[in-house]
Amino acid sequence: MVCSACRRRVDPSRSFCRACGSSVFTDDADFRGPRAERPVEQRVDAPVARRRLERLTSAERPPRAGASSASRLARPAGCLAALVRLLIFGAIVWYVGKWLLAIPEVRALVNAFTSGALTDDQLNAAGTAIRGRLLQLLGGN
Repeated sequence: MVCSACRRRVDPSRSFCRACGSSVFTDDADFRGPRAERPVEQRVDAPVARRRLERLTSAERPPRAGASSASRLARPAGCLAALVRLLIFGAIVWYVGKWLLAIPEVRALVNAFTSGALTDDQLNAAGTAIRGRLLQLLGGN
């Protein structure tokens, strides 16, 4: 048997190639492809390449697929950055909540909701009041 990936001879009783780990094999009789004519220096010997990679220091090693040095540098150190983001988000939510509760129609809507007597008229009045305050804040009419 011959490995279809690296074109090396493989023991017929094995399921995987010992050189490259491929699990697909072809018979020796079917071994007539353009890959067989490649020069020897283009073929990669997996165990030899693995040993060479193990001997390299971390600075000399090629980067792993999917891991770039820019993404490693962009990661925050520790959880301080996440805590700061959470505090900023909380401050924004608190400010918006205070701003909304300063509108009398929204306060009446909250009171009606907590007492269970919410009506569509209260909901529409609160929506109109919020829309008016936003237009006033953004310089609209």
